[in-house]
Order: sequence, then structure tokens, then C-alpha cells
Amino acid sequence: MEIYKISGTESSPDVYLDQNKGIFTLSGRSLPENAINVYLPIINWFDEYAQNPNPETEIEINFEYINSASIKQLAKLVVTLEKIKANGGQISVNWHFTPEDFDGKAYGEHLSRLVTFPIALIGDASK
Repeated sequence: MEIYKISGTESSPDVYLDQNKGIFTLSGRSLPENAINVYLPIINWFDEYAQNPNPETEIEINFEYINSASIKQLAKLVVTLEKIKANGGQISVNWHFTPEDFDGKAYGEHLSRLVTFPIALIGDASK
């Protein structure tokens, strides 16, 4: 599969998806005017990836800020990730947040209730 890489801006996330290296990261800030335009290509990439996934897939999500429109799209993304498990792959997500960011933790908890694979909630004091 092609590497999917987007450099983040003040309102959109850094995205790096590389099946060969097994690196899958979303980070930075996510408050775009149109979250669907940002996340639909990511969801489509993972939809294709899920057809022939790596044996193990670990995704790092590390936002310093995320808005509710982006969370809605991430909910669609994590549901799409269930296809990896359905096709025999193991999937896990590491959701990073600062300990004082109650919304960030709550967003991760919400996403974890949508899926059957583990979403680890990681409170990073150094973030």
C-alpha cells in the first residue's frame, strides 16, 4: 500500500500511515472546518489496509487538541478498524492525553466503548 502522509497545520493533524514499517500515527491538533474532508481519506486508507492487514497493528493517537467534529470522524475510523480484527489481524490503539485534560480522556473512553479491540488510555504528564 501507498504511504499516506499529511503534514499537520494549526487546525489539522499530522498523519503518517505506513504498512511496510508498521507505523500508524495521528497527532497534533484537529479542529478543521470540514472534518469529513480530513478524515475520509484516512478512513478509506484503513478500509483498504484492513483487507490485508499486518499480523499486528498498533495505532498511536496523540492530539494536543481535538474538536467534536473530529471525534465524530474518529468514531467512524475506529469502527472501520474492526475490519482488521475480522480479517485475522490484531489491533490496538494508544490514545494519549494529558492527565488534566478531562475531555481528552473522555473522548478516548467514548471511542473504546464503540469497539471490541483495546484502546489504551495513556495520561502523558510530559505532553
